[in-house]
Amino acid sequence: MSIRSTQPLVRSLVARLISGIPLTFFGTMKFLNEGTQTNFQATLGLAGFPQPDLLIFVAATVEVVGGVLLLTGWYARIGALLAVAEMLVALYVHLTVDFSLAPAGGPPHWLPVTVLLSALLVLWTGGGRGSLDRHLTRSAP
Repeated sequence: MSIRSTQPLVRSLVARLISGIPLTFFGTMKFLNEGTQTNFQATLGLAGFPQPDLLIFVAATVEVVGGVLLLTGWYARIGALLAVAEMLVALYVHLTVDFSLAPAGGPPHWLPVTVLLSALLVLWTGGGRGSLDRHLTRSAP
């Protein structure tokens, strides 16, 4: 199985959108919004992570890169792998941090679970219908 192999599955497209949109949105917000950076830095500190000021940009980069790969379907499995890693960390944070202590609260608890499950589906099935992986790797008739 190639990393870019995929089938024309609609469920893979839906899973790519369900995981790619929130990743891209929240990653972009971490880059562009100072309030989001401050809130995320405080949340990482409450979770016990070292150097939360540096981890903000690592997390934002992983989210944006993974989200864009998922949305375009170009190397969708790599985007899904980045999303799975990011969401495992997010689940750890959700389980260890009392978000009432964070400056602006946090995302709903169901969001990292939903993104994780969607990314796992893409990791399993590939980018699916409408993905650049499918367009670029299918054999010409």
